[in-house]
Amino acid sequence: MGARILPTVVLALAVVGCSGGQADRTEAARAGTDDAQRVVVDNAGGPIWTRETAWRLEEDLRLGTAAAEGPEPEQFSDVVSVVSDSRGRIYVLDWMSQDIRVFHPDGTFSHTIGRKGRGPGEFAGAWVLTMGAGDTLWVLDDGTMRFSAFAPDGAFLESHRRSIVGYGPPRQTILYDGGYIDWIPAFPDDRFGARIFFYPVRYAPGFERADTFPPLEYTQRMVANGSMPLMDYGGSIVAAAGADGSIWFADSREYRIYRRSLEGDTTLVFSLPVTAPPLGEAEREYVRKRWARRPELRAEQLEALPETKPIVYGIVPDNAGHIYVFADVAGVPPGTFVDVFRESGEYLGRMALPMPVPLTPGRPPVVHATLEHLYVVVSDGLDVPYVSRLRIIRGR
Repeated sequence: MGARILPTVVLALAVVGCSGGQADRTEAARAGTDDAQRVVVDNAGGPIWTRETAWRLEEDLRLGTAAAEGPEPEQFSDVVSVVSDSRGRIYVLDWMSQDIRVFHPDGTFSHTIGRKGRGPGEFAGAWVLTMGAGDTLWVLDDGTMRFSAFAPDGAFLESHRRSIVGYGPPRQTILYDGGYIDWIPAFPDDRFGARIFFYPVRYAPGFERADTFPPLEYTQRMVANGSMPLMDYGGSIVAAAGADGSIWFADSREYRIYRRSLEGDTTLVFSLPVTAPPLGEAEREYVRKRWARRPELRAEQLEALPETKPIVYGIVPDNAGHIYVFADVAGVPPGTFVDVFRESGEYLGRMALPMPVPLTPGRPPVVHATLEHLYVVVSDGLDVPYVSRLRIIRGR
């Protein structure tokens, strides 16, 4: 995905005070255009934040408790999606119970939406929450193959059939121009080929299928004989949707983020120079255990493992001008930081996370961003899941 960069301009200059009265002058970001007329931002100069202006995170609410040790609404099994509404209420979708628990901003329980089942307002495989206009909650349910909408008080409003089999790269879907965006996966060469396409498909407000847009294309790393993809640590496409209809995406094997319109025009590319973390014995053991019951496939998967792990695991726009990137880089414990960029591509800096966020192959971290908070799903030493609300404290 490299590109030749044409004339460059300095976008930002940071002056960082050092001990002993010294100061380091660092060109923070350079931008130019490439042959395709995309804006390309190179952040090799380092962050824009100084010690005084840097942001930090502080946990101001935690939801979750071990079974039989706290209130039942906070006994989560596997949290797969979290969103908040305009009033700061928090919506938590639990995969095992197939219900959505709603909490007030102070953490007190409000009400539950849905339950296991296939009737109106019930779920069988719900896994994505999207907050729409007027705090209308939309739920994507692969078990019943439908979208369901709920009012702010939890009342069921309507449902629509999902005609697409498969999934797309974003954890969240897009509510755009009064319609809805879903994704069609396709293998252009053969059923299990290396290349995979993800086509954005727009539904009109009444859920009539309206448009199919150019796909995101990704080439999977395959095992030696080409019979199947490398399932762990081979990389993936990571993507997120912006409220304006743009799509942010990356090949997880490199720290290079793209912004593209639904019409297929890539308008921005920004990068951060990092070193990919090495793939070690712990990762090999993970693969051995995962394929323990299929030794003939385990050998192929182990042989195909690369020397380094993927870098980018999550891209999270806050729809207020910032992009949060969850990455794994050499020399830093995984899941302990989040990088912050302006949506124009300049690297602001890195925030330490108060607790590690799991970075799991093939499963993006469950994160939701607003102007004031990051909501992350974490777990303790006993694998009890929690929803942590992190307040963003901006420097002077």
